[in-house]
Amino acid sequence: MAPETRISPRERLVLNSIVEHYIETGEPVSSQSVARDFASRNGMSAATIRNVMATLAESGLVEQPHTSAGRIPTAQAFRFYVEQLGMVGRLLLELLAGLRAAI
Repeated sequence: MAPETRISPRERLVLNSIVEHYIETGEPVSSQSVARDFASRNGMSAATIRNVMATLAESGLVEQPHTSAGRIPTAQAFRFYVEQLGMVGRLLLELLAGLRAAI
């Protein structure tokens, strides 16, 4: 993902869900699948998720193999996902170092 490209927290949640579903199934991810993930947490409707997916598609993070299919993450989306994992790992290491120093 280009450094200047930014996505909103909502777009990040939806993108992470798409990537994780795609990794699990290897099939295009529908808005309904993502909506099930968010039903209990923050209540995003399938329509809202479709709008977010359209924005992610415009950003080049997901693509739709054909009109009636769900979305699949692009290489750019996978890169973004992996970079996030790296950031979380670094933050945890910093937190652990801080805790050890405080003890």
